[in-house]
Order: sequence, then structure tokens, then C-alpha cells
Amino acid sequence: MNGLLKSLRLLLLVSAVSLPAFGKDVDFRREVLPLLSENCFECHGPDPGVRKADLRLDLPEGRKDWTKLLLKISSAQPDERMPPPEPGKQLKAAEIEILRRWIESGAKYEAHWAFLPIKVSPPPPSKTRRRVRSIAT
Repeated sequence: MNGLLKSLRLLLLVSAVSLPAFGKDVDFRREVLPLLSENCFECHGPDPGVRKADLRLDLPEGRKDWTKLLLKISSAQPDERMPPPEPGKQLKAAEIEILRRWIESGAKYEAHWAFLPIKVSPPPPSKTRRRVRSIAT
């Protein structure tokens, strides 16, 4: 009975964690980029002195085999799994799921918000018919 309760609790926990994400698009800048930055960019980022396998994951340009990345991060073989165990980093199951959903949805790579053009919005409509003037004029 005790084992059954533990199994039921685990099932409820997994369901609660995965249900909010089900059917929801993955936000690259909020969910994927931090995972890549924390776990991948050290070896596959901008510094050519430490880059491994001539693979850069910090740039959207070029064709990357994201499916191969998914196989590497979810591999059961320690010598195949990424990130390697040496740096002491390991992706959690929920993080692998985020990357899997992102790859399956087309692996859209978005620029950092600081490099996006500023969107200018029109001012809100005035409730009066009088012309609104700046204090400076």
C-alpha cells in the first residue's frame, strides 16, 4: 500500500510538472537560451580557444543538427552524453524536455532582446479634444 501511494504521488507530480507545458510553445529567450548558456556555450560558444568540435551553438547562422543534440543530451551512455560529466553539469529531465519540445517545434533561434529593434507604439488616444502639449513647449 505504501509503495502504491508513493507511485501515485510521483505520477501526480510528473503530471503537474508536464501539464502546464503541454501544447505550449517554448519561449527560446526565457527557456532555451539560459539552458544553452549554462550547459553548452562553455565548450560550444564564442571563445575559439575552448570551443570543441568546431560547433557553435551561440549563433543562429548555419545549419545545426538539433536532433543530434537531442540524442546527445538524452543519451544513457556517459561517454556520449552532453554535457560531459567532467564540468559537473547535468541537464535535468525537465530541461531535456524543454529542449526536445523546442527542437520538435522547429528550433527557432531568436536574437537576444537587446539586439532586437525597438518597437515604437503610438501614444494612447486622448480623452479630450484639446491638443495635448508637452511641458517643455
